[in-house]
Amino acid sequence: MEKNIKEPQATGIVTFLDVLGWKGVYDRKLDAIASLTQLIQGVNKRAEEQRGRISQVVQVKSISDTIAIFSFCAEAEIATAIEIHGELCAWRCGGVMGDKLPGVIGDTFIHVKCTGLGQYNYI
Repeated sequence: MEKNIKEPQATGIVTFLDVLGWKGVYDRKLDAIASLTQLIQGVNKRAEEQRGRISQVVQVKSISDTIAIFSFCAEAEIATAIEIHGELCAWRCGGVMGDKLPGVIGDTFIHVKCTGLGQYNYI
């Protein structure tokens, strides 16, 4: 007998930040991993400082040289979540890491609806 499992649904935004030229940085810099780790920790720290501006915690995840910022929130909080993501991106783009890493490129998907386990609709 098959059970109907209700899958969770969430609304929010996702931003992907990617270090440009990571392979070249990794090949040239002895401390490339440390610089990347410092960048990820900096974004995570600044995200923690945003606690309370929206109902859920801003989450920061990374894999290799890509940082994903997730903000699941009510539709009424979307504008605030976008502002938070913009501030996190502006911090990085403002040269906080100096010349340790090249530019970071980012894409923000606004109003992401999670329709099930691992399935997202970008609206």
